[in-house]
Amino acid sequence: MSHIRTLLKLIPTFCLFTSAASLPISQGAGLTVGSKAPGLNIEHWLSDGGGKFQPLKEFQPGKIYVVEFWATWCGPCKACMPHLAEMQKMYAEQGVQIISVSDEDLDTVKEFLRSDVPAGMLRSMQTVNESTDPSLAPSTQGEPKAMTFQQLTSAYCLTTDPDQSTYKDYMEASAEGGIPTSFLVGKQGLIEWIGHPMEIDQPLADLIADRWDREAFLKSRNEKKFVEESLEEVYRLLEAEKYDQAMRNMDDLIKQTQASDMNMGLKMMKLELLIQLDASKAVRQFNEITAGLDSAETLNGIAWTIVELASNDQYEISNELIDAAVTATKKAIDLSPKDGTILDTLSHLHYLKKDLNAAIEVQTRAVELNPELGEMKEFLEQLKLEKKQDK
Repeated sequence: MSHIRTLLKLIPTFCLFTSAASLPISQGAGLTVGSKAPGLNIEHWLSDGGGKFQPLKEFQPGKIYVVEFWATWCGPCKACMPHLAEMQKMYAEQGVQIISVSDEDLDTVKEFLRSDVPAGMLRSMQTVNESTDPSLAPSTQGEPKAMTFQQLTSAYCLTTDPDQSTYKDYMEASAEGGIPTSFLVGKQGLIEWIGHPMEIDQPLADLIADRWDREAFLKSRNEKKFVEESLEEVYRLLEAEKYDQAMRNMDDLIKQTQASDMNMGLKMMKLELLIQLDASKAVRQFNEITAGLDSAETLNGIAWTIVELASNDQYEISNELIDAAVTATKKAIDLSPKDGTILDTLSHLHYLKKDLNAAIEVQTRAVELNPELGEMKEFLEQLKLEKKQDK
C-alpha cells in the first residue's frame, strides 16, 4: 500500500501541545528541566549588547539567561534574530541576558554577520514595531533602513564555539536534535524551560514575575516526549507494513492520553490512517470522535477535515464517511444556526457527493449569513458555473 507513505510523513512532525496529565514519563537524556545549567565554555563572543554584557563562564544568581543554539545556514534561526533582539532590549534592565551559540568557525560567522538582513525580514520587523509604536508607521518612515546581521544581533550576545563543547553540554546532553533551540536558565541557575525561541515569551515573562511553574512544564514536556516516542514506533510499524500492530499501538496511545489535550489530535491521526487502511473502520472512528460532542466549532472543524482530505489525491473518501461528516455538520448547525462557516462546510460536503443543487442552496444561505467572507462567495460562483455548464 504505497500511498500510506503520505501518512508516514505526518508522524515525525506531528505537533503536540499539551497540558499536564497523567501519562507515563519518558526516561530521557541527562539534562532536563530542573537540572543545574552547565557553565559556558564559549570561545568567541562577537557582540555584547552595546557594552551591557560581559562574556561569562558561570551564571550569576538572581539573573535570568537565554542560551540559544543557532547556525548561519539555518533559516529558522535567522528568522528568530529580530525577536531575540527585541526581547533583549525589552528585558535588559530586568536582569535578562540572551546568549546565542553557533558551533561554526569564526570566519564563517563573521562573513555571515557582514551580510545584509533581507528586505522581507526588515519589513516584518517594521510591522511589529508599528504595532507597538504608531510613530513608526510607513507614511512617516517609508521603507525600513537597511542593516547587516551584525547590526541586528548587536543587541544581545552572539557567539560561536567551534569545538562544540557548549553544544555537547546542552543540546546533546538533553537529546535535542534541531535548531533553533533555547534553554531558559533561571535565577537559581537551573534549566527552567527548553523549546523554540519563538515560544519563549510567556515562560520568560512568568519567570521574571516569579510565577513560573517549572514542575508543570516538566511534566508536560515529558508527556510530549512520551507521545512522540510512541508515534515513532507507530511510524516504524507502518513503514514495515505491520498495519494491524500500528493501529493497536495507536489505540493504546489514545487510551493513555484520555485526560490530555493531545487526545483529540491522536484520534484524528488514527482517522487519517484508517481512511487509507479500512474505509468502514474510518467511518466508525469518525462517529466515535463526534459522538457526545456539543461544540459547534469542534464538530465543524472535524467535518471540515474530511473536506480538506478529499482535496488530496492520496485520500479516497468514501460516501459513507461523507455522510457521517454531513450528520456531524448538521448537528453543528443546530447548535449554531447563524454561523455561515458551518453551512459552508455542509455545502462542500454536498459538493463532494456531487449534489450541486443542495450545495448551491446551502452555500447561498452561508453567504447571506457571512457576506464579508470572499472565499464563500467565490465557491458559490463556482457552484453556479458548474451547474450552468451541466445543463
